Amino acid sequence: MHYVITISRQFGSGGKEIGKKVAEILNIPCYDKTVNEFTAVKTGFSKQTIENAEDKTPGAFTYGMFSYVKLQPMHDEIFFAQSEVIRNLAAKGPCVLVGRCADSVLSDRKNVLNVFVFAPIEDRVKRVMSRHNVSQEEAGRIIKANDRMRKRYHDHYSDRRWGEAKNYHLTINSTVGVENAANTIAKLVEGLAKKDE
Repeated sequence: MHYVITISRQFGSGGKEIGKKVAEILNIPCYDKTVNEFTAVKTGFSKQTIENAEDKTPGAFTYGMFSYVKLQPMHDEIFFAQSEVIRNLAAKGPCVLVGRCADSVLSDRKNVLNVFVFAPIEDRVKRVMSRHNVSQEEAGRIIKANDRMRKRYHDHYSDRRWGEAKNYHLTINSTVGVENAANTIAKLVEGLAKKDE
């Protein structure tokens, strides 16, 4: 059975870059924003609508309103469709899945390696300042807001807590460098695959 790697990450930690590098080393696909494209086809929602709903959860008022008319909130509809897309991609072959609660969605599947990427706040601020061309103060605000949304979203749809080391096979500090982090993950996957032969 092939291995699937899920990458959860703090905002600005470089988790996406690490995921792409792992996929490159192992010569397997990396799915990040592409999951949204597949979900858009499945649901009929635009890619923009799906991206706007990412990391957001419906509030109690929304649930009350939708349960009254026997419909499902859009956020839930998108999450469940996205989950089906993730399960289908994982069934197809080895791949890297970045974010989107993939660790939780695939919790009943064997041969999944769940990774959490983190970094000190100073490194994350520098990365966000460079990537978004914003001030140090603004970068700090962006990081806090995005981490808060990711945690809320993940914990809403999962029985695992986002960022808690015990919920991952490997947590890695990206200050070791994208290349080193990716090589470590790739070697671990190769070792696990050999063990299963």
